[in-house]
Amino acid sequence: MNLTKAIALLLFGSFLFFSCGGDDNELEGAWEAISFRTELSSPTVIEVEAIVNNTIIESSNLDYVLTFNDGDYTVSGSYDLTITNGSDLTEEPIVAEQSYSGVFGGGTYTLDNEEITVMGQHSDLDLAEIPFLQSAGTATARYVLDGDMLSISQMEEIMFESEGSISTTTIEATSTWRRK
Repeated sequence: MNLTKAIALLLFGSFLFFSCGGDDNELEGAWEAISFRTELSSPTVIEVEAIVNNTIIESSNLDYVLTFNDGDYTVSGSYDLTITNGSDLTEEPIVAEQSYSGVFGGGTYTLDNEEITVMGQHSDLDLAEIPFLQSAGTATARYVLDGDMLSISQMEEIMFESEGSISTTTIEATSTWRRK
């Protein structure tokens, strides 16, 4: 799996990780996204030189809903992302903003103690009615339920080696949800 696909899977998979504890009945119904943040750190060693790249992805203008129904889930909505990228190679971070609408997906989920695993279409983004990003598969995250508020966290480390360079990307994603 290449880095872009892995990051996309974690980023959009994290938007799907909104479970509750205990039994499946706590998940039933709709959840609205309140916040989302992902931090990526990618130290890369090329021959003998190390370069560190740090990226922060934060959400705004969230209109994103997840619905759980008897072991199945669907997601739909829109959101904006602010992506801030800093590197040893740049003096000032680069900031980009992106808007996503028409985001949808679905699949199945299972619960195990404080973890939720989703299987299915994690994201299907269309920009100007042109397919932009599709990621599918299985992803797992930890969750904490506090009344009608849900916090989801996911951490993953991905290592890549290619022609004299080694890169380890650490991805930490957190999201907060409120029961509708």
